[in-house]
Amino acid sequence: MKVEIQLDQLESASKGAPPGSSHRIRLDATSMVLRGQPIDQVARACDVSVSTVRRWLRKAEQAGVESLKATFLGGRPRLISATIAASLRTELARAPEQFGYDAPTWSGALIACHLAGFHGIRISARQGRRLLAQLGSRDPRSIKRRDRVAREEIVTSPSSTNGSKPRARPAWDALNKERAMRKLKRLATSGLPLEPYVRALFDVIHEAVPGGAYKPFFPDPANRPLALIQNFPAPYSVIMALRNYWLTSESTSQLSGLSIGFDSQRLRRGFLSKTVWPLEQFMTPHFYRSDGFNECCRPLNHHHCICVSYYENGEAVGFYPLWREPVQPPFSREDIAFLNSSAPFVTHGLRVAQTIDHSVHTDAGSSFFNSSPSWGSGVILLDSAGSVITADPTAISIFDDHALFDRTNSIAFSSRLRDAFEYIARSLNAIFAEATHHSGGQPPSVQFYSQWTGITLKLRGIVTHGSQGERYFTVMVERGELVEHRRRRLMFRWGVNGREFEMLEALADRKPNYEIASKMQVTSGTFKSYLHRLADKLDVASVPELRAFAQNNFGS
Repeated sequence: MKVEIQLDQLESASKGAPPGSSHRIRLDATSMVLRGQPIDQVARACDVSVSTVRRWLRKAEQAGVESLKATFLGGRPRLISATIAASLRTELARAPEQFGYDAPTWSGALIACHLAGFHGIRISARQGRRLLAQLGSRDPRSIKRRDRVAREEIVTSPSSTNGSKPRARPAWDALNKERAMRKLKRLATSGLPLEPYVRALFDVIHEAVPGGAYKPFFPDPANRPLALIQNFPAPYSVIMALRNYWLTSESTSQLSGLSIGFDSQRLRRGFLSKTVWPLEQFMTPHFYRSDGFNECCRPLNHHHCICVSYYENGEAVGFYPLWREPVQPPFSREDIAFLNSSAPFVTHGLRVAQTIDHSVHTDAGSSFFNSSPSWGSGVILLDSAGSVITADPTAISIFDDHALFDRTNSIAFSSRLRDAFEYIARSLNAIFAEATHHSGGQPPSVQFYSQWTGITLKLRGIVTHGSQGERYFTVMVERGELVEHRRRRLMFRWGVNGREFEMLEALADRKPNYEIASKMQVTSGTFKSYLHRLADKLDVASVPELRAFAQNNFGS
């Protein structure tokens, strides 16, 4: 049933509607059509489609002019009421430090934590950033001003009854430790080889208990007391000083600066009574003036330390001296509590990594191997029989570190490595015999050898000739890890799954969004949603920052 529409009704209703409102636009559009204007012109004037104008006209004819009013479609109630929003606006005008947070300014994640703790409302970090844009101040001058006032208020705050300054646990420190504990629990069951496992361990523990740049770890003090895994190679002179001053029972406390020696017997049985040992318990009064400190610590910018002993059933499993630099604060009670509570999971992971043999010997392509630029590359010269003649310092350092896990303390190739070199020599001889028409150097032969620890070497050999026609084999050595080990290590380090890892690798390679979405077989809109979720998961502020994060941490 159609209702006859009167122009005077439309005009009177239009006068009562606010200008620019959706109700006013609908009334004006209907009035223009009734006056005889073409629908397409009316649609362009109202910035809507022709079908929309026709729908408004049908609605007015069927239910009258009143039906053109905008109707409210109810949804779920607001999570943050007007009262809480007003309170939150007042709280955001103050510095986070006044609420006990260890952060100079508000962020989305910090607002989410604050709402959960003070108002019992749980939101995501992304929702927190939206609230910050709506309620918070973005004026840098006001931020600096309120931070300065907050610092003054904290300094002049009254002391507690016993005369000590009130101490609040920083919220960010607690969140980092909770996140790191979850990662350590997953890492313990990862099944990674020893070297990738310890490298992931360095990063996860550093997230909860920050330390200095250089990190050493003794992964098997019971059987290989001198075997050391490092996040990057220390100078060879520092390694030798460490062995001469601290890792031997022959050094004196006057030279080492320590009241005890970290020799094999001490590392096996001397640190089994508790997990965390502050350096102050076994340093002498002249420690910072001793030869041990000046030659072992000062070149690495180390200053204060706590030692973490991982043991199981009365046997040492691992030993981690966690050093900090002079500008870093002392270790807190929360740091020590975290290291104590995480020790069982680290110990389990070390036991698994020490048990599994991951040795590989192959001539696969370079996609099989990921090099470690911090170690560099070394050169070894062999004679035609495959015997080593000489090696440069980088190669010596690589093989010294490699040989310690084969229970040797000097530069000596294991039988498997000798077999690898002999295989390269035979391959090069065959290449030389079949390609006599080539002059100069011969095509290279490449071999990959991965030890049971996961330490992987890339050996590239070429044939050279001496002045009297004798043949020599020059082998270039690179240290790195298998691509699969690197993939799993980074997944457990950052807590991402396989699909998210592929996204981060593609972002690190600077691939455009449409190309990554096509490879993942999703639409561009879905891929953008994935990116925002991944940014929230990794606590990254925006998608451009996520790309920079991927290039810094997932680039090859």
